[in-house]
Amino acid sequence: WFTDLLRVGDADWTMMMKTPSRGSTKTTMTGRKAMDTKAIFITGGAGGMGLATGQRFAEAGWRVGLFDLDAAALAAAKATIGSEAVMTGVLDVTDPGAFSEAVKLF
Repeated sequence: WFTDLLRVGDADWTMMMKTPSRGSTKTTMTGRKAMDTKAIFITGGAGGMGLATGQRFAEAGWRVGLFDLDAAALAAAKATIGSEAVMTGVLDVTDPGAFSEAVKLF
């Protein structure tokens, strides 16, 4: 499965989830419900869309986990966002054990 973040606002977001067996489903959370879910785990978070997504969620007050293979780029990403709510970790998503451990640490 994969998810695509389509839009992030102050207190609302829309995510498209696609699973091979079920096709696509759209989930929209707004207002208080969205703010109750205040943590996001982002792979590929050291740059590009991952970093941009992390910035938007950090600005909205979420706890953000940025994970990537590149430790130096992760440090730069954390400095760019500049929020105490951001944690980073080196992660190879092709390693199921490492992925499970990163989720536990987050």
